[in-house]
Amino acid sequence: MLSIEKIILPILIAGFLSGCSQSDSYGELTDYIEETRVEDTFKELRDAKEMPISDALKELAFEPKQINVAKLPFKVEEKTVRVTQTKDNSQMIEFNYTGPEHELVFIAENSVEFKEDSSIKYEEIHIDKGRIALFGEGGQSQDVTWIEGDKSYLLRINYLETEGVTPEKLSKEEVTKMVDELQEP
Repeated sequence: MLSIEKIILPILIAGFLSGCSQSDSYGELTDYIEETRVEDTFKELRDAKEMPISDALKELAFEPKQINVAKLPFKVEEKTVRVTQTKDNSQMIEFNYTGPEHELVFIAENSVEFKEDSSIKYEEIHIDKGRIALFGEGGQSQDVTWIEGDKSYLLRINYLETEGVTPEKLSKEEVTKMVDELQEP
């Protein structure tokens, strides 16, 4: 007569081995999913093209306002620009002006929607010629977003910590002045 150990032991071993082989295929599946996510993210990032400002402006189907760097209230050491095709078939251009204590991000898009950050509380302000915009302050940033004709804009100032010290924020009036001094196309 067969003992219970002789019957159960092979069943346990077979179950354990089949579990191990499923575990390996699960690991392969997890690796595949992670690789796919990385590739998808890379493709999204690759769609935003970084280029010289003059080339970026030629890529656009619209003419955005531009920053007058000479009138900025802080030093700019690096300028970059990216053009992105959005999922809604609009185009977005992002200008970045970085200095030792500040980063100015200026975004223009040929769509009609405010560029709001859900973590920031906004208030209505008046910019050039009485146009209404939204102004908000985050922990280390200030935003102004507005719609002008068939374009939407966002001007964001990020305050960069240097040696544990964050620069003093600009006043709302100073930020509004930056918006008012944007150059027409």
